[in-house]
Amino acid sequence: YLCDPTTVLRYEPEARRARLEAVHEPAIALDHLRGGSQLVRFDDGWICLTHEVAMIDTWNRRYLHRFVRFDRAFRVAAITEPFRFTDEPIEFAAGLAHDAARDALLASFGVQDARAMMATIDAAAVRRALVGVPGVGAAGARSGEMSGAGHATAEPRRPHGRHPIPGGAAAFPAHAAVDRGDARDRPRP
Repeated sequence: YLCDPTTVLRYEPEARRARLEAVHEPAIALDHLRGGSQLVRFDDGWICLTHEVAMIDTWNRRYLHRFVRFDRAFRVAAITEPFRFTDEPIEFAAGLAHDAARDALLASFGVQDARAMMATIDAAAVRRALVGVPGVGAAGARSGEMSGAGHATAEPRRPHGRHPIPGGAAAFPAHAAVDRGDARDRPRP
């Protein structure tokens, strides 16, 4: 349910129990990200959808999503800027699948706790939107360098502090809808 820290368990069938395999704390604070989808295999690692809550005022909030890519060892390697599927305040991603044949990500999500919806998102658009996390290389190895578009920026980690990555609901798909293609090319409403 959380990316910060990421806790990896290994199931031991003979013992019928799970044991702690690893705990990874990302270089930037992502403790404001919550649940969403399961991890699915994607390129050379894994990807999932998370959500965060932006409080508009005392009574109103808006749910925002991010794609989070993990390396093979389940370390957070890259994230997207926050985005919305719809223009409704409450939406919650629940599932994710990668259709490799179409190079698309299929996301199921609920809207206003009343409707179930599905979005088809161009996987190439997600790859372009992912921003590397400092300290994890493109192939997932720990390093001081990152190939690609750059690094995610956030305040340094502080104990028990929430330091969201700057930027509003942005860039990656403003409104992802079934088979609309690359949402980054469309203007925001």
